[in-house]
Amino acid sequence: MKLEGKIGLAGGVALVVGGVIGMGVYALIPNIAAKAGYASWLSIAIALGVSILGVLPVIQISSAIPVAGGGYLWNSRMLSPLAGLLASFWAVLGGGASVCVVAYALSELLLPLASPYLPGTWSIHLFAALIIAAFYVFYLTGLRMLTSVQIIMCAQLLIALSIYAVVIGFKEGVEFHFTLPQTSGFTQSIILAFNVCLGFQIIAELGEEMKDPKRNIPLSLLIGGVCILVAYIGVTMAYIGIVGIDNLEAFSKVDSPLLTSSKLVVSPFWVQFIGLGAIFAALTSFNAGAIALPREIFSMARDKTLPAIFGKVNAKTQSPNWAVTVFFAFVIFNLALGHYLDSTGYLNDYFQLTIDYYGFLAVCGIMLMTTLTSIAAMRLPKLYPAQYMASYFRMKPLLLNIVCVFSILTSGGFVALLCTEATLVGLIYLVFTAMVVSYYFYRKHYLAKQGVKIGQCYDIVTGQLKA
Repeated sequence: MKLEGKIGLAGGVALVVGGVIGMGVYALIPNIAAKAGYASWLSIAIALGVSILGVLPVIQISSAIPVAGGGYLWNSRMLSPLAGLLASFWAVLGGGASVCVVAYALSELLLPLASPYLPGTWSIHLFAALIIAAFYVFYLTGLRMLTSVQIIMCAQLLIALSIYAVVIGFKEGVEFHFTLPQTSGFTQSIILAFNVCLGFQIIAELGEEMKDPKRNIPLSLLIGGVCILVAYIGVTMAYIGIVGIDNLEAFSKVDSPLLTSSKLVVSPFWVQFIGLGAIFAALTSFNAGAIALPREIFSMARDKTLPAIFGKVNAKTQSPNWAVTVFFAFVIFNLALGHYLDSTGYLNDYFQLTIDYYGFLAVCGIMLMTTLTSIAAMRLPKLYPAQYMASYFRMKPLLLNIVCVFSILTSGGFVALLCTEATLVGLIYLVFTAMVVSYYFYRKHYLAKQGVKIGQCYDIVTGQLKA
């Protein structure tokens, strides 16, 4: 049950750019700007800096031991099987919530156009679930074609954002200002900014499917990171300059604020081109998440922590379709839960905008996974010295420990901050974690009766199942 390596450097860069930028730049930058104003640059810089430092331990491990579903395997081998299970499920919940952010934003854009053709009345959440279901069917066409499409869509997305940032941003009358925090919403703006900076880990999930992974994984992250940094700075400052500091809060509540702002300064053709970028941004996010995150489920199944059926690879697409199905079902359930919480008024008690709920949920899961993985990375040189020394990307032990400690403190600190700002999200993760721990002990007891030790069935160095 091995996956086929067929994603090159261009595909890797496209997956990073699509996984990180995606629809988030259209959906959340207006919200960040509304909360932080001219200090939005600092919110994004903090989030991007912490995200990059947090992903360095992941790059270190992935360049030493490139495997599919690394979040589970690295933590299960370097910490404990329970730690691996928690890291993996936190990543799936957080990554799935990030896909929900994208689907919700795209639903806001498309639902008014689709409403006349739909039976009954649809909420934005449920229409987003319909979009996800449609993409799931499209995904089943196979990985190779989807990777090629990802490259094309990312190119169009970057061109559209460049037009917005450069052509629009430097129109006469648009002013760029960089200030320190001056609003009470700055803390929440950082949390939302994390959401548009998530996704760097996505490439590390594809160790077995990358051509020359020890070279292409770090290069994909480096090149993709530069593209993301330039795009975010340009688009954010251009948006604030076009809308005006006094109009940011009101503008964040209109439909598709980034797209609406472009109508103020460019012709309808370029508005449509930028709007196409929004659709492509959503599709690249769906695609990147669908390719990477189900590998966590696949990895757990290959190690017998989950039932074996979820570790089966489709002979035609060379993709773990059962794992993909579980992931998309997970996303759809999350959207259905969001619909229920919204309809009962719970979301209004905790969030100014509904989409913030999915954003906070995404940040919490990824930060929790990053915290555990950083702890695991500190043990890499001792537990797997040969693989560590052969890494394409290798930090010296002292530097690795410093980076990991910083990642643990910042990621764990932001989880605590987030749970303080949005206690509903903290409660959801508390209940979810309790369910995962309960499942772990059930599965451990079940396998023990068969003479199997949980979390020890797959050799991550040789890539072979143990007898």
